[in-house]
Amino acid sequence: MNQEKMTRNVGRVIAQLRKRGSKRITQNKLACKVKITQAYLSEIETGKTNVTFPVLMRICRAINITATELFLRVELLDTPLTRIQNGWFEIFCGIIEDVEKSIEGN
Repeated sequence: MNQEKMTRNVGRVIAQLRKRGSKRITQNKLACKVKITQAYLSEIETGKTNVTFPVLMRICRAINITATELFLRVELLDTPLTRIQNGWFEIFCGIIEDVEKSIEGN
């Protein structure tokens, strides 16, 4: 997946999760929770800008999802199932989980 497509897919997943079920939250409320502007969140969700890792982690916490689950959803938007079955994706998820644990530990 190229960088543009990844940026778009990350934004799409964030928007989907923000709007899901009974836990719906407006862009403005989410932006306030993660200390960014609503305009920046809108650009992230529409794939017009890259999200920084610290902001991504704050978004994940605010919408009650791990970075691993977010990237799994991003990958599933565009990846043939055979790539996931080949095992590389599990390795990637493990790395993300390790990063999350190290951040939470600090």
